Amino acid sequence: MRRAKRPNPSNSVAPDLVCSNSVRLIRILFDYEAFCERDGQNNALYAFEIADHLASTGRAEVRIAAGWNESRILLENPRPWINGRYYPALRWTGGIRRGLNARAMRRAIADFKPDIVHRSYHRHAADYPGPHKTVATIHDLTCFIHPESFPGGEVVRESLKRVATAADHLFCDSTSIRDDAIRHLGIDASRMTVVPLGVKLPANAAGTRQARGNFFLFVGQRGGYKNFFSLLRAVATTPTLTHTRVVAFGGGPPSSDDLRLISELRLGDRVVFASGDDDALAGHYASALALVYPSLYEGFGLPVLEAMAHGCPVACSRTSSLPEVGGEAALYFD
Repeated sequence: MRRAKRPNPSNSVAPDLVCSNSVRLIRILFDYEAFCERDGQNNALYAFEIADHLASTGRAEVRIAAGWNESRILLENPRPWINGRYYPALRWTGGIRRGLNARAMRRAIADFKPDIVHRSYHRHAADYPGPHKTVATIHDLTCFIHPESFPGGEVVRESLKRVATAADHLFCDSTSIRDDAIRHLGIDASRMTVVPLGVKLPANAAGTRQARGNFFLFVGQRGGYKNFFSLLRAVATTPTLTHTRVVAFGGGPPSSDDLRLISELRLGDRVVFASGDDDALAGHYASALALVYPSLYEGFGLPVLEAMAHGCPVACSRTSSLPEVGGEAALYFD
């Protein structure tokens, strides 16, 4: 399933990033990073929707230098300002693809002469020399907060630190991320702007709630800090939940550890693993007893907002950004 991170279009930009040339529109060039590999699709959708919004409203001249990419988002949403070509994943070509894309990005800078380069991700942190300003978005700092969930994560931490330090300005999905960036990256608060994410409301938002099913909904990846096992243990040991099921949507098929714990807790067919598109997920939101989100850390926690958009009650951890996102509308637990 494609987990969608959708930006809330905002007029908020750092004052020193506004182009002073009144003759032409400000030029913003998005790099290839989020589009280069399939596991970056959350960030790809975020970058694409920012670019698409700016282009459609005529507030900027935009270009995405996507290069050799694996982005279904770009494939399914062709635009004249997208430069690149989709190719299915080919084994052992990652390094070659990134090298070619970095060269193509530098050519795009020379040809397009952007006022701003927006880094769409920070995994490889290629150099983009030129007189332009550089901005980047920090979606989370999980690799710093829970390094045990990122074997070999030192490379990721170093590249993120490099991008954050070199950028002229940073956008953060939440105040929680901004505070983490101050603490873990040493970034001054004046160089960061908090721009919360948003979701598109369902077409029938006013009447989206369906008859409630007898299940709790868990959305997304399940391993490590996502804390899925705590939900299973809670359901298994609470007498009033004897007949309540858990539907885990997205995150792939059950792992051997998932199946082992389900067996140990004697949950049997009370745990269902589901997948599908956004419409299928919407149906689960609309009929669940509640979304239960026990994550130990979130940069934002988009499923909390998605659930509320569909009229689904939310129970989540009182940690990191989640109280900021859920506000007074969610129920919290330790």
